[in-house]
Amino acid sequence: MIEINIKHISTDDLKQMTGTEALILQGCGGDPKEWVDGINDLLTEQGILRDGDVFRDISVFDNDGITCLMFGMDNVNLDIGKLAIWRLQSHANFGGTWLSDFIQNRLGINTEYHESGRELDHKDPDLEAYEPKIGAVSEDTPPIAALSEQSIFSNDGSNNESESYHEDHNGNFPPSKGVLTDIARDKGPLPPLRVYIENIRDETIGGFTIPLPTTAEKLRPWLEGIEAKGPQDIVIREIESPISGLTAVLPENPLLNELNYLATKINELGAYDRDTFSAVIEAGWHCDSVADLINLTDNIPLFDLQPAFSEEQYGEFLLETRKDATAEAFMRLEKSDNPKDRELAAHILLMESYVNCVAYGRDAIDEESGVITEHGYITGGGEFQEIYRGPDDVPLEYRVLPYLDPPFFVEDVNLVPFLIKLHAVTGFPAHDTEYNLGVLTGLRSAEYLLLIDKGNIPLTEAAHAYRVGTTAYDAWVNASDGPDTKTFAIHVTEVHGRLAGDVVTIDFAERQCEILQNSIEPYQINATLENGEIIEYTPQEWDAMSQLDRDRVQSYVRKFTSEDLSAVNRHLEDITLYHREFNCPIGEDAFLVLMNAVYMNQAQAPQDDMLRLSQGAAKEILARGDADVYRLMPSGPVKLNPLDAVKSAGLNYSEYREFAIKLQEIDGLDKWANRAAFDMLRNIDRAERDKSKSRGEEL
Repeated sequence: MIEINIKHISTDDLKQMTGTEALILQGCGGDPKEWVDGINDLLTEQGILRDGDVFRDISVFDNDGITCLMFGMDNVNLDIGKLAIWRLQSHANFGGTWLSDFIQNRLGINTEYHESGRELDHKDPDLEAYEPKIGAVSEDTPPIAALSEQSIFSNDGSNNESESYHEDHNGNFPPSKGVLTDIARDKGPLPPLRVYIENIRDETIGGFTIPLPTTAEKLRPWLEGIEAKGPQDIVIREIESPISGLTAVLPENPLLNELNYLATKINELGAYDRDTFSAVIEAGWHCDSVADLINLTDNIPLFDLQPAFSEEQYGEFLLETRKDATAEAFMRLEKSDNPKDRELAAHILLMESYVNCVAYGRDAIDEESGVITEHGYITGGGEFQEIYRGPDDVPLEYRVLPYLDPPFFVEDVNLVPFLIKLHAVTGFPAHDTEYNLGVLTGLRSAEYLLLIDKGNIPLTEAAHAYRVGTTAYDAWVNASDGPDTKTFAIHVTEVHGRLAGDVVTIDFAERQCEILQNSIEPYQINATLENGEIIEYTPQEWDAMSQLDRDRVQSYVRKFTSEDLSAVNRHLEDITLYHREFNCPIGEDAFLVLMNAVYMNQAQAPQDDMLRLSQGAAKEILARGDADVYRLMPSGPVKLNPLDAVKSAGLNYSEYREFAIKLQEIDGLDKWANRAAFDMLRNIDRAERDKSKSRGEEL
């Protein structure tokens, strides 16, 4: 029977224990033995304590009036990786932390751990670039938790989180020096990519280095470890790869789903194909985006990599190749009975000695449009196939985060034609567009919110959504997070010459929750009665008003304190800075294509290579000849005749009234939007003039 030793210590004793590691549970009042037996049984059931072993060295101490238990881990047969994950998942119940973390954060004692992770005494310079970066030490992300990610590496390069991360120690906690270097010396290949992730909202939590490819299930504990509630909380701070040149061409703020799929595709390449992949990247071909790199993995057979590392070597290679190809003919000349043939063979040998291999290689490289790289001489041929088109093409099994991650934004766009196009590809009629443009061009704010929900598309000043009782507030808090719900933030940046700004996709559920948390209440409601009298009500009086009294109210205004309004404006400024610093910038056309993907999927007969349009936009584009317009039919898209735009039946059809243009003709959408912008702005201006005249204002 295993003897369990329970002893009482002080926090002063704890401060001297900087050279070891242990698990600490907080809030353990009552009989310590019952706690110890319960935890040992629980962790045995979880498979964390192995082969019948238990925690046997237990210390009890008090800190700030709370009873704590410390479980020593020396010589205990346990699965460290599982223990780290269990500690994170059960933190709310047990307040679990590590001894090193507790000493530093609760007792204020510096340990051998520093802010960027464990000290390494003997780093191998060849492996240093691939050692994982450990996040800042904190209560919820201790060094041991970050180290336990290594459990998902196996010797065959695959991911197997059931393996102990350093089997030489029989599952015990590894020594504090050189652990990462020892792990990096495993015989298995390094993963194609490693990404260091943090919580973008709180960098003090720390982060983890995650090997890719991985799965959503394996990633989940690490997201919990950095307290990420969704894709919007995650930022990729650094990317490492043993694939030469790969990290240099990856964009800033890439999508984790795309990176994971890229790593999966690279894993399928053999050694020669990986060298070819790196050589193509070094040549600067097909590497402008993650999509290009994913497509490159499928097009490797189009490229030829030769072991030549200079013009001279390639010239020598070509010369030897030609000699091999003509060896049989040369041998006949050399062994011919005809003296002239033998003389020609000798002359050929003499000429070969005078060949300038540098010039020969250089001319061949120019002719073949090849490139000398550190992996050899690379050439390409054949038609490059773009099989992968964007994040929507990432297979479900390789998606580790819900799409979209992170949010996208289009920077410094001409807002009026852009919003017209956005309305068109999401299917809304012209009168909705014109109303929203009237709100935007009123320029009563620099921040706007656009909500698409169940056939409605209200545009509002962002600050109004935070004011309890306003129409904008009600629209946001009462909207449902369905597949058709899409939300955007608009940051106006310029009003001179043109109305320009940034358009950002935002997570509806997150923004809805954030509005509820930061909303402000009115301190007074001023009601104007039918006779012109103004009566001031408190919010409580207003809510208690009878229906009869409400019927007497002609109009009312909610009043908010200047302090509350300033707080909302500061909050909106913070959100704007967040969007510009951390969101993923993409081009205007790419943004519209992504939005179109949602709308196109709702069509009766969707076409992935087409841009779906509202009926009004389709009719005007067809009439003006801006682009070919198609009706979406179950048998396939049917091209319409321009006369259909003016016929009485026109685009109306008993069943199929959905239209689209080809993606490559998106320029036609631009032409239409620019004309529509001019017409709508003129109508808005005319309406404003009419209002002014009716009020008797001087124009």
